[in-house]
Amino acid sequence: MGPFRVYPYAAFSAGPDINYMHTDQTNLPFGAGQPPWSAHDWSRFLTEATQNPVVVTYGRARREVIRSKGFWNDPAGRPIELRLSNIFADAPERVREAVGTWLKSGRRAKGACKLLDDWIAETLSALPPQSPPRKRKLALDVAGEHHDLGSLVAELVTESGSPSAEFRTMDFSANGLPEFTWGRRTKSMARRSLHLGSYSETSHRIHIHPVLDQANVPRWFVRYVLFHELLHAFRTANDAPKLPGQRRTPHDRKFREREAQYGDYPRASAWQKARISALIRSASSGKPLGKARRKIFGFEF
Repeated sequence: MGPFRVYPYAAFSAGPDINYMHTDQTNLPFGAGQPPWSAHDWSRFLTEATQNPVVVTYGRARREVIRSKGFWNDPAGRPIELRLSNIFADAPERVREAVGTWLKSGRRAKGACKLLDDWIAETLSALPPQSPPRKRKLALDVAGEHHDLGSLVAELVTESGSPSAEFRTMDFSANGLPEFTWGRRTKSMARRSLHLGSYSETSHRIHIHPVLDQANVPRWFVRYVLFHELLHAFRTANDAPKLPGQRRTPHDRKFREREAQYGDYPRASAWQKARISALIRSASSGKPLGKARRKIFGFEF
């Protein structure tokens, strides 16, 4: 037996149906009890049936209903660890024997696998549908220590579209304005590049790298990064839907042209080029960003 095997439902039943003859229950290696079987009952039964230590635990999986890990006759005396879906608590005796046969022989035991496939399919079909997993609500960090993302977004997005704003709330379609937050405040492993912001189409959320929440990062630069990510959200809401297997080109010509219309784009682009190395060092070391030179690429700071 290999170190790790998985029995996903209907994985091993390929090939002709080989008749599976289960043993007479009067000759079972572990008494003729009745379900429901505890994990301890399963452990004792399979240890006797396979003549190898087996430890069983229950889970709630409906796809990988059996997971095994370990070696036969482990030199260190470690048992085989078997994780069973809790549907096996009510398994009939013939299914218990089939599990033991599969555990010893794997996909070679085609008859046992066929029996398991049929029983698992029938049992799962009788269960009520699983509730969708609850999405963990992310605690949004908006205020920051030096820069408030909320006030910056309020300048960039308005309901009616004031002359100073870049977007209207309705520009983001039925999804509305994306959520926005500072990212996790941990040291970065980046050495050559750094994502200052990101927009997730799945969560409809913007993350801004916390390295920008510093006194020596200009407020107008954080505003530009937010604009950049809002532009991604805007394009996602308004561009044609993706075809199956198609990938978006995030910074295509249309994106770059719209970004260039942002009033502070030249100054923000110059500051980023001049300070990106210092930002990477600050993110990886956790040390504050030093002050910039007074003049960068012709811009006064």
